[in-house]
Amino acid sequence: MENRQGDLMIPLISALFCLSVISGGILLCLWLLNQIQGNWVPITALILTGIPWVFWFVIYIYTIAKYFLFDEIKNSRRQSHSRPPSAPSGAGAATTTKMSEVAMEEGSGKGDISVASSKECEVPLALSAAS
Repeated sequence: MENRQGDLMIPLISALFCLSVISGGILLCLWLLNQIQGNWVPITALILTGIPWVFWFVIYIYTIAKYFLFDEIKNSRRQSHSRPPSAPSGAGAATTTKMSEVAMEEGSGKGDISVASSKECEVPLALSAAS
């Protein structure tokens, strides 16, 4: 996160929202007490009072859009960078396939399919590939 110490944007925006709501409230009170005449007064007062609400609503929509849109973009980038490794070729592939077949056959009758049930899996891969 960025260091926001000494940043004037947050107090400035907060002060603008405060002034907007206060001036809108004053205009509405003056209009209700018939101190100011005109059709523009209630409209202006409601706009001034509603500016912070519109701001927070836009921030809310942006946050939702960012969550759905940018998350999908980030996931697609992650998937393209982390492709699964290609299958081994040569003698190592044959040994690996044979080991997995033995493990599946030994575990299939018991309902427990585990690699630990095979004795061949205990042999290091480098030694089993050389044999």
